[in-house]
Amino acid sequence: MKLDPFVSRILTDKYPEYLPYVDASGCFKGRCLKTVYGMLQASLQQFTCMKQVLVGKMGFSQNSKDPCVFTSLRPSGEFVRCGLYVDDLIGLGTTSDLDVVHKEYKTYVPDITSVTGNVHSH
Repeated sequence: MKLDPFVSRILTDKYPEYLPYVDASGCFKGRCLKTVYGMLQASLQQFTCMKQVLVGKMGFSQNSKDPCVFTSLRPSGEFVRCGLYVDDLIGLGTTSDLDVVHKEYKTYVPDITSVTGNVHSH
């Protein structure tokens, strides 16, 4: 990652410990350990991570017609469907099945922020 001199100055004014990472042209250079939210590749990397958890670890199947939809037949005999949109995961199913899926997902991605229930935003 390379920041222009203006942004680099703001960063190093607030965090002087980053001064050694500023080059002769005044640009901060560093390596990101995670994708920075808002970057072009952030959405794809978020989707890939969520897909790896749902399909690779939780046994969901990816829909062949819409790759953003995932389905799992739960032990209760009911289906849970999850839809991914950018960095949001929306689940449809019975409350008890969704609670189980939510708890399992959090074991793989513990730092997620979640909202459950009938939530509407306008």
